Amino acid sequence: MRSIAKKVLVLSIFMQTTLYGARVLKGNATTPDQTFMFPVQCFAQSPSEPIIQKSSLVNLIGVHFYTAAAPTSGGVGDVKEYAIAKVVRGSNQFVGLTPKQVLLNDLSRSKTLTSNPLYDKGIAYFSLLNADSDGFVGSNLHGNAERPVLVAADNLDTIYMINNYQVDGSRVEVFSAFNSTDTTNQFIHNIPDANGVTTNAIKAISASSPAIRKSAADTFFVHTIVEPSVGSFGADGTGIAICMPGTFATTLGNLTAFYVVDGPTLRVAQSGGNKAVPFNSASDFIRITSDVVSFENNPCIVYHPGVKRWFIALQLTGSAGATDGVRALFVGRVLQAQEETKNDKGEVIIAKGQAIGFELDPVAPADVFDGALDKIVGAVGSSVSVSINEIQPMTTSTSLAYLIVQGDVSTPAATKRTVYALPLVGSNNDLALIGSIANKESDPVGLYSGNLFAGNVFAAAATTASQMPLATDQATQVGGGEIPYGDITNMFVEGDAVFVSVQNGAGDQLPGLFHSQPIFDQNGKVSCWTIWRRVAGSKDKVFGAGLDAYATNFYTLVADGSDEVTIVKRTEWGTNGAQGEIARQSEFIFPANQGGVQGVFDFILTSTNTGATTPGLDDISLLVTTGNNGVMLAQTSRDDAGVITPTSSFGTVINFQSGTIDQAMPSGNTKLITIQGGALGDIGPISAAEIARDGTAGSNGYLFVGGTQGIAVLSNADGTGWDATSGLTDGFGGLTAGMTFKKINYPYQYVRKLINDGQYLYVLTNNTFDRIDLTATNVGLGVIQPITLARNDQLGLVTERGTFLDALVSDKLALLATSKGLLKNSVDIQSAVNSDNVNWQLQPLPEGDGAARQIFAVSGNGRSQDVATGDGGYVYVLSAFRGNNQAYAFRYAVTGTSVEKIPDLFVRDIPSYFVGFGEFRNQFATDGVLYFSSRNKTEFEDAVVTTLNSTVGIRGGRAFPTSIKTATTLGGTIVSGIVRNSATGSWLVVGDNGVRINE
Repeated sequence: MRSIAKKVLVLSIFMQTTLYGARVLKGNATTPDQTFMFPVQCFAQSPSEPIIQKSSLVNLIGVHFYTAAAPTSGGVGDVKEYAIAKVVRGSNQFVGLTPKQVLLNDLSRSKTLTSNPLYDKGIAYFSLLNADSDGFVGSNLHGNAERPVLVAADNLDTIYMINNYQVDGSRVEVFSAFNSTDTTNQFIHNIPDANGVTTNAIKAISASSPAIRKSAADTFFVHTIVEPSVGSFGADGTGIAICMPGTFATTLGNLTAFYVVDGPTLRVAQSGGNKAVPFNSASDFIRITSDVVSFENNPCIVYHPGVKRWFIALQLTGSAGATDGVRALFVGRVLQAQEETKNDKGEVIIAKGQAIGFELDPVAPADVFDGALDKIVGAVGSSVSVSINEIQPMTTSTSLAYLIVQGDVSTPAATKRTVYALPLVGSNNDLALIGSIANKESDPVGLYSGNLFAGNVFAAAATTASQMPLATDQATQVGGGEIPYGDITNMFVEGDAVFVSVQNGAGDQLPGLFHSQPIFDQNGKVSCWTIWRRVAGSKDKVFGAGLDAYATNFYTLVADGSDEVTIVKRTEWGTNGAQGEIARQSEFIFPANQGGVQGVFDFILTSTNTGATTPGLDDISLLVTTGNNGVMLAQTSRDDAGVITPTSSFGTVINFQSGTIDQAMPSGNTKLITIQGGALGDIGPISAAEIARDGTAGSNGYLFVGGTQGIAVLSNADGTGWDATSGLTDGFGGLTAGMTFKKINYPYQYVRKLINDGQYLYVLTNNTFDRIDLTATNVGLGVIQPITLARNDQLGLVTERGTFLDALVSDKLALLATSKGLLKNSVDIQSAVNSDNVNWQLQPLPEGDGAARQIFAVSGNGRSQDVATGDGGYVYVLSAFRGNNQAYAFRYAVTGTSVEKIPDLFVRDIPSYFVGFGEFRNQFATDGVLYFSSRNKTEFEDAVVTTLNSTVGIRGGRAFPTSIKTATTLGGTIVSGIVRNSATGSWLVVGDNGVRINE
C-alpha cells in the first residue's frame, strides 16, 4: 500500500529574513499603531477548503482576511470605502471594497456606475459565500470564488452580495437579493419572514456552502434568520429566509442574479410570495411541553460540511411548569428528490437529487432532557434558560463530525466561558437523524467505497438521557473546563483545534487568544481535551481572530485604549517580537560557526489554573536552549496568585562563565541568563536538557544537560540543588552564588534525551536507555548508579534494532524509537531491574519505513510525561528513512500502559499511517492544526521547515492529492527543534542558523 497517490506533499512556512513581531496592518488610519479610524466588528477568513479543487490553488487556503465596519460606525465619514475591507497574504494594507460608485444590480450588463448603498455604512452581519460561478463572473481573484454577503446596519431587510472587484478595489459589482413576489417578474429587494411579509430585521446570516458541487443538490445558499414583520423575535413569522446566486428563466429571458427563494420549497418564485422556513416559540423541535416564553436577540446559524446540515442556535427561556423546557439548538436540511419527475411531454422537470425544500429537525428528542441541568443544549425545569452563544463545525482528523458549542444551561451572561464538543450523527437511514446529537456510548462506523476508506461516522443517535453528552463529561469539555481568563468574545475552529478570544480579562487575568485540541481514543473518538493555552504570543485585548494556515500566521482584531476594536494584527516569523531577546541571545552565545542552537526545551508552568506541573519549578515556566559549550535559560512566564503573565521584557541579561553562577540573582529583575564553559565545555555540543526533582516530595531541584561526551548537573558545592520545596521561582530565585555544573562521573556518549519522571532521571543515548534514581546517591556531585533498561547490542533484547533515536516515559510506560522500529515495555519501567527484565515488544508501524525517529506526545496539560496519566493522551510516531526519501506519521492512543493504534487506514481492515510526507523528514510537531516537519541540509538544498496543507483537510485515510511542495529555506545546515512555547503559544524553530519565532 505505497501508491504514489497516498504520499502527501508539503508546503513551506514563510521564514522571512525580515525581523519583526506581530505587525499592525494598515487600513485608513493615519497613526502607525492603528488600522482603521472606526471600530470593526464582523470579520471572516478565506475558507480552509477552497471551492476549486486544483493543486495550484492550495495556496488560497486562508489567503484573504476580511473586516466589516461595526454597525455603529456608519454615516460618520470615517468608514467610506472600508465598510468591507480585505487584506491579502503578503500585503500589509487593507483594500476597501465599498467605493462610492459601483455597478449595482447590473443584470443587463450596462456597466453604468451608480451610488453604492454600502459606502460609509456600518455592517450588521457579514459572511463569505464560497461558490462556483453560477453565471456570475465572481470574485475570482487568483481563481478563488469568494463573494462577501452582508446586511447593512441601516437596512436590515436586505442582503447584499459583492460579486466582483478588482484587486485594488477600484471597480466593484454589488447585488441586492431580489425577491420575486409572483411569476410575472415583479422584483423587490427585501427578505421575507415566514408569513411572506418583509422581515422587520435580519438577526443572523450564514453563507457557508458545500465545499464542492458534486450534484444538483449541492446548491450554494445564503441562510438568514429573520424576525417577523410584526412582533418580537420568536413570535409567529420568525424563520429562516434563503437566498442564492444563479441563473433562472423568466419571460424576459434567463437572468443571472442574487435572489430569494421560497424556503419551504426552494423555488425561485412561489405563488403567493416567497416565505421563510418557519420556527417560533411553539415549534415542536424547540419547545418541551409548553411554548417558549422568551427569545434573546442573538441567534446564530452555521453550515457543517461534514454532515451537510445547517445548525441554528438560540438563547431561550422556557415556561414555568416543572415539566416545561427548551432546546436551544436545532438542525436544518435540504430535501432532495428521491427520483426524477417528468411532465406529460416526458420532459424531466425535477431531477433525482435536486433540492426541493428545506426542513427543520430536532437536535435531540425531548425525552433525553430529564430535568438534570447538564445536557448543554436543552433542559427541563421551571423557567429554565439555555443559552447557546456561538457554534462552529468540526470534522476531526479521524473524520468524525462534532459541533463546537459555546454556551450552556443558564442565561447568556452566565455562559460566556464554557465550550463543549457534541458528537453528531453522520450517517443514518433516517435522514432526519443526520446532524442530531450522537449516542456518546457508540463507537464510530467506517464508511467505504468498495474497499477504499471514505470516512468515519457516528451512526447511532442519542435517544435516552444516559446516551447524551453531558457538561461534566471529559470528552465534552473543550479546554478541560471553563476558561479562566475571561468571557469569550469569538470562537473559530481549524483542523483539530478550537480557538477562543478574550477581549477583557476576568479580574487580573490577561486577555488574548487561547487554544484547545482533542485527544483521541483507540477508536478515533474524542476522549478529552487539552487545557486552554495561550496562542500567538498575544496579551492583547483580542476581540476575534483568524488563522492563515498556509502561511502559519494569525490575524487578531484588537481593542485600542478606548476599548474600540480598531486594530488588526498579523503574526510574523522573525526575531524582533516580545520574545525576540531569546532569539538574539541564542544567536550570540551559540553562533552558527560553532554549530548554532543544538536544542530547545519548553518547561511548562506549575499552576493550579492550568493543571500543569514541571517538578522543580514553582511559579515560572522556562525555555532552555543549548549549544556548544553553553546553555541559556529564559523565564517565559510567571504565576502571580493565579494570574499567568507571559514575559514581555527580560530585564538585564546575565552571562555566567566557567560553568558557575558567581553572583546572587537580582531580585525578580533578570528573566534570562546564560551559562558557558567549565564542565559544559567537557561534554561536547549539548543537545539535551531537563529540569528534575528528586521525587514528588524531594528537596532538590536540578538542571541536567547532555552532550556528545556526557552529562552535567547544576548544583551546589555539597551536591544539593536549589530548594525544590519552594522551587525555582521568579527572576531565577533559588539559583545561588557558587552553584556550578559538574560532570556526571559515568562514560555517557551521544546523549539524545533526558527525561525526569517521578524520582527517576532517564537517559537515552545512541546505544543505551538508563534509569537513574535521583534519591539513591548524591547525583549533584556526579555520583550515579544507573540501571540499564535497554542496550541495542544486547542479545535477546533488541537484536539488530540499531540506534536509539527517541524515548518517552510516563509513569509505568516507556516507548523507544529506534532505527529499526518502535519498542514498548511490558514490565513497569519504574520497577524493572535490568534490560532482560523489561521485555521490550516491537510495535507495528504498518506501511512505514521501519525506523521510528521521533515520538511526539499530546497530553491534557502539555507535559509529555503525563501522556499516560490522568485522562489519557496520544502520541505521533514519525517513521522515516533517508534511503527511501520517505517519512510517515502514525498515531497511537495511550491509556495507562496501553498503547493502541488509532485506526488510520486507506483500505478496509489494513492499518496504515496517518499521513505520508512524500519525502524524508527528521522532525515533526503539531498543535492539531499546523503540522510542521523539517529536513536538514542536503547536497542541493539548505535546511527547511514545512507545514502540511490540503484543500481536502488533514485527515486520516486521505491521500491529500492537492498538496504541493515549495522550497523555502530556513537557511543553515540543521533544524534542531520545533517547539510551541507553552507560555505564549508562539511557535519557535531553531537550528544552526539561529531562532525564529512566530508572534
